Amino acid sequence: MASIERTAYPRFKRYYTQAQLQKTYTPTSTEIAFARDRTQGDSNFFNLMVLLKSFQRLGYFPKLEQISQDITNYLRDYLKLSEKINLGYDQSRTLYRHKKVIRAYFQVTAFDGGRGDGES
Repeated sequence: MASIERTAYPRFKRYYTQAQLQKTYTPTSTEIAFARDRTQGDSNFFNLMVLLKSFQRLGYFPKLEQISQDITNYLRDYLKLSEKINLGYDQSRTLYRHKKVIRAYFQVTAFDGGRGDGES
């Protein structure tokens, strides 16, 4: 039986090795430039980078609380950001905007499931 991480509905692993984090979640210079160009401040930059790498791995946007602390810690360290910066949005419209620019970056469209709001 395939592990849950390798099914049609990918999920985050429970535990990651340093090598797995480096292979899967290390952002490219292009991704870093993309995120810097579209954000103001380190907190929004960090949020966008975590969402971008999560979407790239899973193919969908997970709930923020589902994102492994291993991943957020790795990205925070790799990007040389303060440990005081945590994943999370003060305004839902910023989260919505970040999802929109990530979809554009990967050239995918949102499936609205009949809801009509385009949010997923």
